Amino acid sequence: MKKNRLLSIVTAVLMMVSMISTIPASAAAPLLVMQVSGKQSNSMAWECLDLINAERRSLGVAELVMDKYLMEIAAQRAAEIKISFSHERPQYPNRLDPNVATCFEGWSANLGYTGARAENIASGVDTAYDAYKAWHDSNGKTIDGVYYPGHHQTYINGRYVKTGLACLEILDSHNYPVHYWVQVFSSAPVKSKYTQRSDYSTTKVVKVPNTQENKDNYSVATPVITSAVSDTNHDVTVTWSGVPNATSYTLFKYSKEHNCYDSYAEIQATSSNTAYSYIDRNVIGGETVKYKVMAVRMIDGGSKAKSFYSKPKALLVKPFVPQIYETSATDTSITLKWAHCDCAGYKIYKMKSDGKFYMIKDIPGENNTEFTVTGLEPGTEYQFKMRAYFVINGEMIYSSYSPAYKVSTHAAGSVNAMINEIQEQIVPEDQDVSEKAELPAEEEYIEEEEIFFEKDEDAA
Repeated sequence: MKKNRLLSIVTAVLMMVSMISTIPASAAAPLLVMQVSGKQSNSMAWECLDLINAERRSLGVAELVMDKYLMEIAAQRAAEIKISFSHERPQYPNRLDPNVATCFEGWSANLGYTGARAENIASGVDTAYDAYKAWHDSNGKTIDGVYYPGHHQTYINGRYVKTGLACLEILDSHNYPVHYWVQVFSSAPVKSKYTQRSDYSTTKVVKVPNTQENKDNYSVATPVITSAVSDTNHDVTVTWSGVPNATSYTLFKYSKEHNCYDSYAEIQATSSNTAYSYIDRNVIGGETVKYKVMAVRMIDGGSKAKSFYSKPKALLVKPFVPQIYETSATDTSITLKWAHCDCAGYKIYKMKSDGKFYMIKDIPGENNTEFTVTGLEPGTEYQFKMRAYFVINGEMIYSSYSPAYKVSTHAAGSVNAMINEIQEQIVPEDQDVSEKAELPAEEEYIEEEEIFFEKDEDAA
């Protein structure tokens, strides 16, 4: 069933050149920022203008020329009357001079937009003809001896030579399209004629006063990123707190190429979730990734509020921690095996009698996952650790250390030792054997502070 809609037409505002008063800085209140999205229907705007110009020609009045700058003003005002159907712009509800037509706020005298100017607005009319007819039937009124021209007198007025006429189609809470119409006029000479383009989707920023009522209706709190964790070399899990009234969240990722935070993912909110996570699977080991998140509140089908950006969270993506999963031993050697990691190489550490671990081998190449330690004492317990590393611009970036792995050599003269000795004797000369290496110069294992986050220099 077609939804009933109200036709609203506001009397045109006509003013000659005058100084527009402004609000002093001390009187200006903080503003809430929201967005209004819809389809800018240029096809209907030009159709309506054609009807208006046809009437002007019949009256011997020159046609109005569509002006680029005025078209931008009209499109912005169409989004604003969605929030506040008035000739007062939403961000200026309490002017010092109530007689000032604040719909003209922002008109640039530098571009020659001075002289007489006016605005017609309408909503709830679905076609170009309906908008034209509604304005056509709106005539002037005399109130307390003062004549106020209507919409009809405005659009046929010969002093106006250029116009901006916009039709913004916005979905309501039932996903029904509602059309918002704005036509602005100027008597200044034409400088920038606007050529019709196709209909297109657009989003306009609309600001409203930071009152409690507007907070309840239009605002949404800012979420907080609680963690960013790299579980493997190829992904990062970002987690943040949910906020009331959010209908979705936008995750932003810093782009070195663009030198800014780009919108990266949209995550829908649920009524039950108090925390949200997103796994970024497009990361490179050794790089520092940075994220921000923003909460979005859908007001209806065509307007939404956005929170401020969260504070950024940065993470240096380290190699995955290798795990020693298997060993074999003789009376004088131990062979270590570990799971493959995407990295540039591995370092093996052995604990000495002083209880400290020292590096005994640097093994370049991610596919080398086995190493035999030789020259060991029979019947002795040893402990080993290891870690993987990247080399980025000549700098070593290490994973965390693996857990210590305990393993013992066989006792001298044991059955296992004799079996190993026999096996070594029968191995053909051309057969590859596990790497056996003398201990290199020892490098002390140093417990380093794990540094995951970097200071973010980008402004929130």
